[in-house]
This record gives sequence, C-alpha cells and structure tokens, in this order.
Amino acid sequence: MDNILEVRDLKVYFPVRKGLFGFVSHYIKAVDGVSFDLRRGETLGVVGESGCGKSTTSRAILMLNKPCGGTINLDGKNILTLKGTDLLDYRRKVQVVFQDPQAALNPRHTVMEILTEGMVYHGLCKKEERREKAVELLDSVGLPGDILDRYPHEFSGGQRQRLCIARAIALKPELLICDEAVSALDLTIRAQVLDLLSELKKKLSLSIIFITHDIGVVQHVADRIIVMNKGKIVEQGAASQVLSRPKEEYTKFLMASVPKIGKPL
Repeated sequence: MDNILEVRDLKVYFPVRKGLFGFVSHYIKAVDGVSFDLRRGETLGVVGESGCGKSTTSRAILMLNKPCGGTINLDGKNILTLKGTDLLDYRRKVQVVFQDPQAALNPRHTVMEILTEGMVYHGLCKKEERREKAVELLDSVGLPGDILDRYPHEFSGGQRQRLCIARAIALKPELLICDEAVSALDLTIRAQVLDLLSELKKKLSLSIIFITHDIGVVQHVADRIIVMNKGKIVEQGAASQVLSRPKEEYTKFLMASVPKIGKPL
C-alpha cells in the first residue's frame, strides 16, 4: 500500500513576546519534530491530551498553521511549495470536519448554500445541477432531501455534524481530517457518526486522519495509531499492537478508561 501523505520532521513553534517592544522571549514548541506516513485508504488515529500538538499538526497539514521546519508531502508533492492552481487543487483534496458543527456552519446560510458553496468555487457543479447534487449529498449522510432551505440552528448537534461531513465530501477529497469530530456528541449519536464515516471511507476510498483525546474511540476507527505528548510522537504502530501491548507509560495512562462504542472504520 503506497503513502498518500508523508510528514517529515514537522515543527510548528509559536513565539512568546514580552515587553514594550514585543521582543520574542522564547518559543512554545507545539509540534517538535513529528514524522509519520498515512497510507492510501487507511485510517490513522492521532491520540493525546489537549495541548499535545495533535490539532496543531492537522492545521499544518491544512495549511492553517505555517510550519517553521520539516516537509509535508501529498502524493509526492511538498505542499509547502504549492502555489496558484496547484494550491487550490490541494485545498480541494484535503478536507476537514471540526469538533463543533455549530461554529463550523454559517448560521446565515441555508443547507443548500452550505453544501454547494465549495462545489461552485472549485467548478465541480453547474448551476442547474446544484440542487440535485445537494440532495445526493444529504442522502449519503443519512439526511432527508427536503431540508435544503432550512438553516443550521434548526438541527440537532448530530445532524449538524452530518451536514459538515456532507460539505467536506462534496469536494471529492482524497484525505479527510476529523479533528475531535465526535467528541461533542453523546454516545449514541457518536456511534452513528462513526458508522457513517466507516461507510463513506469504503464508498469514496477516503484516507482519514482521526484526531481524538479519547483512546476509547480511536481503538474502533484506526488501522494505525500515533500517540502524541508535548509536541512529539511518543509511540506509534498498528492499532492492535499499540492498544494491546503499549510500550510507553503515557499510552497506558490514556488507556486507563476505554469505553466500547462504534465499529472499526
């Protein structure tokens, strides 16, 4: 199985400024020398407590945080050097589902506008096809097609997260980053969304980076796992190996409580 994503020695440091003139006193090393691969069609779980660097790593891959060192290659191309149409194409290929669906959806936009905005921007859909495409997306995430003229506040948290997933897959991505995508949902809805991601992964041949603080969730979704602490990877390997025979005390600490929900992606 070939790699779709290769991250090498990734560093993301944030300056801490002090004094009247804002001199940099030191740097917070949010991500400090992280390296990993994501295989095509694989789900990679990234686990760690809040502040460990997992979300900062994902934001660097999304080009929302600028790295100060290292490389990120998608399909063999260093994304940090992309410009113009190549950069635009990259932003289409890599999509994200964030933790808070309410904050991620524009409250002034209808479901129709939410689902088709990206497609229109990237030229993936003609005007006369938009409504049909939007209905197809809703069906793919288990929502009825008669809600296109409604607004985000009219839906539950689980339904809003399904809308976020539909918006992400509308652009036909190769890589989907789920950043704490189920942590704000109750257990029943969480399991349903995990099942949905499982179905979409197989149907659309997606590669997934699944970021979570809850190792009890990641054990049900990941083919491989990396464990992060203080900006570094402290353990990585096949999910079955890491979870059944953890080598690091930090991994054992995370496994202290492991709820059983969901199904493997």
